[in-house]
Amino acid sequence: MEKLTVKKVFDLLKEEVKLLTQKILLENGLHDNDNIFKQVKVKTSKDGLEIYLNEYIKFIESGRGKYKKKVPISALLRFIRKRKIVVAGINRNRLAYMIQAAIFKNGIKGKPKIQDEIGFITADFITNRILTDFEIEVDNNLVVPFFK
Repeated sequence: MEKLTVKKVFDLLKEEVKLLTQKILLENGLHDNDNIFKQVKVKTSKDGLEIYLNEYIKFIESGRGKYKKKVPISALLRFIRKRKIVVAGINRNRLAYMIQAAIFKNGIKGKPKIQDEIGFITADFITNRILTDFEIEVDNNLVVPFFK
């Protein structure tokens, strides 16, 4: 059996935290083909693990107010193509203009506290994971030899 080093343990933990973060993003309505989902990074630092998200998360959390600057048609066309959105009888350009008008008139409701949720859930996960692994290690190395 391969011996786990501290680096390997942290690498495994980083991957699990990344997957957990992506799961939280999915649960908050983001799609797995969104850049923000793909660009989740987890790095080690002197303070532990740090999760890095695309700066766009700020706009997702805050939403977009009514009657603000219009969303560029080119961005909406990319969005429509990426999501493979098709509406019978309406071409992509017309659909993009309709979406732009709706966003301008109604805004986009934000999804606040995604970053807070990621922080709380991953911290809880890491704590439980470390405690569980520590208990297993104690059981295997201290308790079992003591009773042999």
